[in-house]
Amino acid sequence: MKALITGASGIIGSYLVKTAPKIFEVFPCCFENRINQKMVRMDITDLDMVRYIVLDIKPDVVIHCASESRTDWVEENKLEGWHVNISGLNNLLIACKAVKSHFVYVSSNNVYDGMAPPYSECSDQNAVNEYGRTKILAEELVKTYPFISLIVRPILQHGNLRTSRRNTFVSRAIETLKAGKELKVAQDMISQPTYALDCAEAIWKLIYYQKKQHDSFNIAPVDAINLYDFAVDIAKVYELEPRLIEPVAFASFSSLSKRPLNTTYDVSKLYSVGITIPGHMDSLKRMKEEANA
Repeated sequence: MKALITGASGIIGSYLVKTAPKIFEVFPCCFENRINQKMVRMDITDLDMVRYIVLDIKPDVVIHCASESRTDWVEENKLEGWHVNISGLNNLLIACKAVKSHFVYVSSNNVYDGMAPPYSECSDQNAVNEYGRTKILAEELVKTYPFISLIVRPILQHGNLRTSRRNTFVSRAIETLKAGKELKVAQDMISQPTYALDCAEAIWKLIYYQKKQHDSFNIAPVDAINLYDFAVDIAKVYELEPRLIEPVAFASFSSLSKRPLNTTYDVSKLYSVGITIPGHMDSLKRMKEEANA
């Protein structure tokens, strides 16, 4: 079987490539940041290019990770953000229809407004920023796909495969503390930190076990934590100085876009199909072990 992965140089895409089951021949695609010669360059906003690649490969599964996810950038560059996140997705859907691929869309916790957690797959969506609004519309487009489709919503990813242009919260915290610098962290923002390796493995399992034509899953561990306490735990695991970490309100950060403060998930649906995601302390320790391996 063949699996095409867009955004394969990003955090989730990288781990999807790394954890792919042996039954799949994987075709990693990215727009930039090619990390090896096996990467296929794909501009998802170019319909002719997308059609050519998809029709040439004829993938059984397409996992669409690629997006413009820089929240402030999308807020400031709305047309460009929508072009990548909506037009790019639509181009893939058009191409995938021709080969009847199983289509997997990687969405975001930003579809929720953070006012009424925990959020299940059936919760109302009401994004507070432009990036989140692109993801809501993208999900609606995926639901119109005439063949098998799956929507997954990760949350606060971390991992060692730093191949993208964006560092994760964990990698930024480690770099700052290693440099002996003060780290200000929002104590009023609550999340469910997830090791991208665990997220990727969950996505592959969901693809394998999917029963409905259209389905969606929120992917996260059960435990939730505010970002300040999470940063302190990062310092403990990596043997860094937690006293450099200062708790602040998120409103103290300069930001072009609003952020939902608590989009934590009700993950009972995920757990009902036998998939569990380890908590943040376990994942941080395994991430450290992976880096040292």
